[in-house]
Amino acid sequence: PLWLILVIGGAALWLIQRGRDDNEPGDTGTWENRRVHRRVVPPSNLPVEAQLMGDDFLEVLEIRDISVGGVGVCVMHRFEGIDSQKPIALILSLPGESSMRIKGTIRHQRQGGAGGVLFGVQFQELSADHYARIRAYVKRAALLSQARRAAPRAP
Repeated sequence: PLWLILVIGGAALWLIQRGRDDNEPGDTGTWENRRVHRRVVPPSNLPVEAQLMGDDFLEVLEIRDISVGGVGVCVMHRFEGIDSQKPIALILSLPGESSMRIKGTIRHQRQGGAGGVLFGVQFQELSADHYARIRAYVKRAALLSQARRAAPRAP
């Protein structure tokens, strides 16, 4: 991939060219920040559901964005009992699909708005079927988002 570093107001912003596996045929690539995979915010009519499974708990997660590489999630508290160095188990449900059990790793966490905590979860060892199902969902959600942006707005 091609790397580009922009300095804006003294802060460095890393950009890479999107990987070929996420481009449409004939697409020459676009610039995105440090993410290799196209990600989408789930539209309200195509919700994604996820639960985090621990040794002694099951937590419903609010999905902020999703790609074939992972999900951005929000919870209203910190997970004190989770070792972020160990793999976690997610149950991911896409609209009209059966649930998928996916291993993941917490890559980062930070304070979000309204007291919530934002987590980035990177998928690990995705099966070919899970990869294809998530990729199809991301494409469908991206097309829906593009159609909404292109639709004329009421005055």
